[in-house]
Amino acid sequence: MHLKKEDVLKETLEYLKVNSTCSLDIIQRYFFNLLQERNLVGTVVNGSTTHHGVAMPQDDVMLINEVIFDLIVDRVLTPGANQHQLGLPHFTVTNKEKLNLKLEELS
Repeated sequence: MHLKKEDVLKETLEYLKVNSTCSLDIIQRYFFNLLQERNLVGTVVNGSTTHHGVAMPQDDVMLINEVIFDLIVDRVLTPGANQHQLGLPHFTVTNKEKLNLKLEELS
């Protein structure tokens, strides 16, 4: 596992602060890109060896899902983005005060 729950929570809250309507796929892609920048997924180069198509570990994917679910349970997020995307995997920040409070707690 590459990710820690507190880091996933903080990165997710920071992302949602700017992007209040989102989907689980977008958040997962965001973390894939972060891990790719760290040379941990995608095309991974170790010395003279290159591995293509390295996937994000299942534990990391489930951790991202867990953080999103926690934010729904805490009523920071609500499933659905608009009238055409009423449920998961889409969601919307419904309480920016709680989002900011959670960010402060992590600082």
